Amino acid sequence: MKTHNQNPVWHNEPLRLTPPQTQNPTLVLTDFFECYHLNEVREIMWQWLTDAVSSPNSHSSDHHERNNYMFFYEKMEALVEATWIMNRRESQVFNPAREANVKTENKPVQVNDKAAQPDQFSKPARLIESATSHPDEVISKVFDEVTLKD
Repeated sequence: MKTHNQNPVWHNEPLRLTPPQTQNPTLVLTDFFECYHLNEVREIMWQWLTDAVSSPNSHSSDHHERNNYMFFYEKMEALVEATWIMNRRESQVFNPAREANVKTENKPVQVNDKAAQPDQFSKPARLIESATSHPDEVISKVFDEVTLKD
């Protein structure tokens, strides 16, 4: 779907969001971060930037245009990171599993902002991310699908 429009009435209005997403933009954040890890977003955006700037027949042959691409990239990266933090905070507030732990133990669950990954609103961790902290679990997951015939 085209996400730009020449009609001035639509210049500062969302074009891709559905009516439910317009009413509750958190749905978009949840969906996005269920699909992508933060580092994956950085990698994709960096690939886009390097492709745009280094392509032989790109629009970025002018040094001002290249500078604009770099500036936009930096702003988009900051926007994605801020959105990621907002999404994590939102999911920590409304995480039913976390609320159940608080109710059963009658004491608050301590959440380390940098280490905590809310299960409900984020893409599952990759095995390599758990290799140093939980090697036994990683090994069992890797060899879980292997049969004797393999």
